[in-house]
Amino acid sequence: TTTRYNRATMAERQPGSAFKPIVYALAVERGFEQTSTLLDAPVIFQSSIEAQDWRPENFSENYSGEITLRWSLVHSKNIPAVRLMEKIGPSSVVQFGQALGLRTKLKPDLSLALGTSEVRLMDLTAAYAVFANRGRYTAPYGVTEVRNAANQTIWRAKTEQHIAMRRSSAAIITDMLQAVITSGTARKARILPGPLAGKTGTTNDFKDALFVGYSPNLCAGVWVGNDDASSLGDGETGARAALPIWILFMKEALNRQVYNYFDLPDDCLRVSIDPRSGRPVGENTAEAERVLVKRPEDW
Repeated sequence: TTTRYNRATMAERQPGSAFKPIVYALAVERGFEQTSTLLDAPVIFQSSIEAQDWRPENFSENYSGEITLRWSLVHSKNIPAVRLMEKIGPSSVVQFGQALGLRTKLKPDLSLALGTSEVRLMDLTAAYAVFANRGRYTAPYGVTEVRNAANQTIWRAKTEQHIAMRRSSAAIITDMLQAVITSGTARKARILPGPLAGKTGTTNDFKDALFVGYSPNLCAGVWVGNDDASSLGDGETGARAALPIWILFMKEALNRQVYNYFDLPDDCLRVSIDPRSGRPVGENTAEAERVLVKRPEDW
């Protein structure tokens, strides 16, 4: 049977950890560096509304202590993401998400950091495209123009565009999301050519599996789930269920793309850090990582 129900543009599902880049992007906008640190340790958040206090847990069920924003995002740590949400404010994240093109209702509570509010896959993919597009949001559209039999343009799409974040912030969050592929939860995508960035997402009981990622020229999102929100099965994470589909699509799509590089703004520079502590180290130091940071104003 056929249906007009388009799951990419109409279905509202929880994005899980695929929402985290939005939280981290706002933090970078607010002045955090990807080398800033957060505490990854058990925590209890007191609730004045819910009957019980909230004890978020990491998917891995282990804790790493003081770690950088970069390490936290790359390894999809839940507790640091919630702590970061508490620092910058859930309401601010909701407003920022709207600026990135999320049109569904986002609940301004701490659990939003873990992707508990439903979004549409098209909206979430368009939000990631902002990171690749130097901070500029462009509303998705399917038809560019309509021509008549004489090849005259009788209608042309009017695109909605606005600046959603600073160019430097977009470049830094992209640098962080590149590490998700080079050394994080999306390592399977390393088989693809060229620079790539993205994030996996998995919801409770494996009901939803997502991967949203992009090259300098193309952004694509994949969601896997059941319409009745039943479980996909134990272990069906974003990395296992959605990422392989994204890889198959991008493998073909990238063959038709001109090779390009991600944006490197003049007000950013690369520094060598210890990946866990974020402290500067020499370039030749074992396990040193080159990361993008904002250039000091007095440089």
